[in-house]
Amino acid sequence: DFYGHDIPGAVLASRLADFVHLYTLHWQVRPFGCAVLLAVNNPGEDPQLYLIEPSGVSYRYYACAFGKGRQAAKTDLEKINLKTITCDEAVQELAKIIVAVHDDAKDKDYELEMIWVKDNPKSSKDKPLPTAQAVPKDIIRAAHSAAKAAAENDDDMDDE
Repeated sequence: DFYGHDIPGAVLASRLADFVHLYTLHWQVRPFGCAVLLAVNNPGEDPQLYLIEPSGVSYRYYACAFGKGRQAAKTDLEKINLKTITCDEAVQELAKIIVAVHDDAKDKDYELEMIWVKDNPKSSKDKPLPTAQAVPKDIIRAAHSAAKAAAENDDDMDDE
């Protein structure tokens, strides 16, 4: 508001990372114990994704994973050409990755939630503005079911 336009994504990510890092330096405050995914969607720019680690370091990504199973998920994410697939295809691929890295024997049950950035049909036709929207629950359920079925088929093939 002070400068009359939106803050650039890189500046916002840097400021948040500095704030998180500050909490690791002072003994009077508890450090942050979580990572932050920051999605930025400014008009006139491509959507951006930043990961801010608990240490205060930030990186920009096309896709990223953090937490338990992140290395396997990152390997699978690198195999996907994110510039050519549609949002619906991305939901299918991401559901497969999440099902693959989840260990039913060790891990707790989980609920799959996703957000995608798509053109807003309500924006002007001259300049469609992409907006972040929750992926509809029925699409997520279908993708999750298909991913579970594919994983079970792979397990059955491995057993033979």
